[in-house]
Amino acid sequence: MSLLALEVALTRIFSFITFHHFTYLVISIAMLGFGAAGSYLTTRKTDDTAPAADEFLAKNAGMMGVTIIAAVVFIPRVHFYPLDMYLYKDYSNLVSFMIIVVITGAPFFFGGTCIGYIISNAGSAINRVYFADLAGAATGSLLVLILINQLGGVATCFFIAMVAMMVAAISSARKRRHYLIGSALTLVLTVLIARTECLPLYAPPDKHMFRMEHLVEFIKWHVITRLDVTRPMEGYFSFGGALSPEYKGEPQKIRVIYQDASNLTGIIQPTPTPQETPALGYYLQGAPYVVKPNANSLVIGCGGGADILTALYYKARYVVGVDVNPNMIYLVKDRYRDFAGGIGQRNDVELVVSEGRHFLGRDKRTFDVIQLSGVDTWSAVYTGAHALTENFIYTREAFDQYLAHLKEGGIVNFSRPFLNPPSETLKLAATSLEALERVNAKHPFEHLVILNGWGQNASMPWAQTMIKRTPFTRAEVELLTNWTKSLGFEVIYDPYTHRMGELETLIRSTPEERARFIVQYPLNINPATDDKPFFFQFQRWHNLFVKKNGIRASLAELILLVSFSQVMILSGILILYPLYRRKTAAAKTGGRVGIFMYFASLGLGFIVVEITLLQKFMVFLGGPAYSMSITLFTILLSSGIGSFLSRNWSRRPFRLLAIAIPLLVAAIIAESLLLDPIIAKFMDLSLFQRGLAVALMVAPLGLLMGMPFPAGLRFVDQYRPELNPWAWGINACATVMGTIVCMLITTSVGFRMALFISAVIYLVGWLILAVSHQTQKKISTGSIIYRSSNDPGL
Repeated sequence: MSLLALEVALTRIFSFITFHHFTYLVISIAMLGFGAAGSYLTTRKTDDTAPAADEFLAKNAGMMGVTIIAAVVFIPRVHFYPLDMYLYKDYSNLVSFMIIVVITGAPFFFGGTCIGYIISNAGSAINRVYFADLAGAATGSLLVLILINQLGGVATCFFIAMVAMMVAAISSARKRRHYLIGSALTLVLTVLIARTECLPLYAPPDKHMFRMEHLVEFIKWHVITRLDVTRPMEGYFSFGGALSPEYKGEPQKIRVIYQDASNLTGIIQPTPTPQETPALGYYLQGAPYVVKPNANSLVIGCGGGADILTALYYKARYVVGVDVNPNMIYLVKDRYRDFAGGIGQRNDVELVVSEGRHFLGRDKRTFDVIQLSGVDTWSAVYTGAHALTENFIYTREAFDQYLAHLKEGGIVNFSRPFLNPPSETLKLAATSLEALERVNAKHPFEHLVILNGWGQNASMPWAQTMIKRTPFTRAEVELLTNWTKSLGFEVIYDPYTHRMGELETLIRSTPEERARFIVQYPLNINPATDDKPFFFQFQRWHNLFVKKNGIRASLAELILLVSFSQVMILSGILILYPLYRRKTAAAKTGGRVGIFMYFASLGLGFIVVEITLLQKFMVFLGGPAYSMSITLFTILLSSGIGSFLSRNWSRRPFRLLAIAIPLLVAAIIAESLLLDPIIAKFMDLSLFQRGLAVALMVAPLGLLMGMPFPAGLRFVDQYRPELNPWAWGINACATVMGTIVCMLITTSVGFRMALFISAVIYLVGWLILAVSHQTQKKISTGSIIYRSSNDPGL
């Protein structure tokens, strides 16, 4: 329970100190710790007496608690700035990364040692023990949601350390008092940190909050993101767009809100009403209201409410603000109600806690304007640090929903950074054109207008990509042109003016010409889909290291490959090398390759299925934290039940594998084919109902996934018991590698194909084991016949 809770809690810590997509490393590091623990148990000198066993468990559980505390204290203070490798070629960060891997892996090593020791000595009770292990892990993956929301990420890790020390106290007879004192002290620290945030986290230089911690007056944790709110300050902020340089009025009074130390938003204080706050009329993201005044507006990702105030400035009749984080709505509506001008209490404003796609799925209203202002930091976008981030608001399916919720003549406006080359804007335009063609727009190029401009104190220009349900008229384009000129911005595409450049070529091309343009373009501007929702992945894998037209490899892909290399090296050193030193145990030939390949396929297949489902259900469950907890809970609990049920086949494990593996392969293929239509149909359900739907979809799969591993171990025990440690070690190595391999697969070919590949991996592993087993049986039978013919006594 505590190990899985720690795994989820550390993803929140990593989200703050790096970018959140690096948190896939936590899963890989956890598996590395487990695998190293298995190798250590295999090579250590044993003392099988009961008192020694109890003290061994107590010592490792206690060390797990101590190393959890050490990890939370020291990891945020390690100089790990991956962006420096990209910008300044400071490769000392590779050493920092290795240090983080070792410190993070230590608690999983000690906890894995406890679990591995118990399981390896379970004997005939292996199914019940394995079930208890997975049931506890499933419970931890849900419990951690409550703990993070109530205690915060750091205090949650201390609470988990306290649980580990309680386990040590239960196990120990001689030092129980010491462990109880340690548990009590850790509990006191948990409460203190939860109430005072006296153990702070520090933002890296590539995040907005870097060295701004002293301005923060309020911190609120949630499984979705941590919010840091500053005291009131004055300044000129653009908040997901551009504040015109023509604005010379009084600076805005605002409270900046950092989301995981980045993704800047804020609460603007009206003076005293939105219509009487002149700065609101100078935002580039107010462009759609120039064409559509008095609109009914939907703001997706409303944050601190800047886009809501902008809509009200242009006299919007009604504004719906949607944000996935309930704490964000709490800040605007309750805690800073007066500072925000009471916009949460206005009759013409509705604040909704929901993920944008879910809201559109269940709400049938249509709008004049749908506004989506960028929430990603420019530095992360510019370097490709978000390339591996799943983002379901920029996919083909999402664009279909936006157009379906527009009134006649309504506008969807995307406010995004304007990069050089303009990869984001090109991809948005390509996705928009496809969506317009699906609703039978006669001339899709007439439905787009794109604006561009620099904001005050801006590091890069921003673009507004506006898609209209009906064609833009000449009068509307002229109105927008005059408005942008008056504010120091410009129109970079409209249907009635021919310009030079990539945008013009792409937008005015036929579907066939556009397809050729996308293929030939040096960056990946192919529209993202729900099956492959990596909107920010512009670098193509096959030319990752080819510098062309000044385009360099993005940070995320490089970190992925570097982490793969480092984790692979550590796996060899910590898992396989200790086993190799006992090579005499595996020296006997016969059946070895089949067993090794089988357990490698189990580790790789299991983790690919698990992580693919975690990614796939993000859009359905409303974020990575919910997906990780609910999906893990279901997979682990159902796998534990599957392991428990397979005990009835303990004497015939190979027969069980011959039934379970083909059924599992069929179930994975069925899941890959059915997930998309099921998710689309039930997107409008509540979170509880969606969680229940996920459980029903995943549980049969997990039930079958829980059978091959214990059955395989029983098979090894019967035929080659000396290979049991190698089975564990190779399975662990494959699992460690699989977390990163899965990212490579899903970003290359999508979720559905990743599930197909995992099914093939399971099938191939089982077939190799079956062929190897049958061959070995024939060899053994032939040997007996030969020996019998030469030895009548035999």
